Amino acid sequence: MGTLFWAILGTAGVVLILLIASGDTGTVLGIDSDRFAVAATLSLWGVLIGSAVLSRGVSFQNVLQNIAIWLVVLLVLVTAYVHIPALHGLGQ
Repeated sequence: MGTLFWAILGTAGVVLILLIASGDTGTVLGIDSDRFAVAATLSLWGVLIGSAVLSRGVSFQNVLQNIAIWLVVLLVLVTAYVHIPALHGLGQ
């Protein structure tokens, strides 16, 4: 297995140890435990997905273009979902 895998696994282990060691104090390194756990989880997922995307030999410009396309698709879907009640009123 690659070095990145072990780095991610080790970081996840350190995060878990910090969360367990904080006990009932409610904070980890001065940050609320819930926020610390969410930030750590999102960071680890970001590193994992980013390394998977960039290690495939695809240019960074192509990655950004694909992200932009998916954001537009997501925006269209969310906009359509938000306006569903208004669209139901058009048929009556």
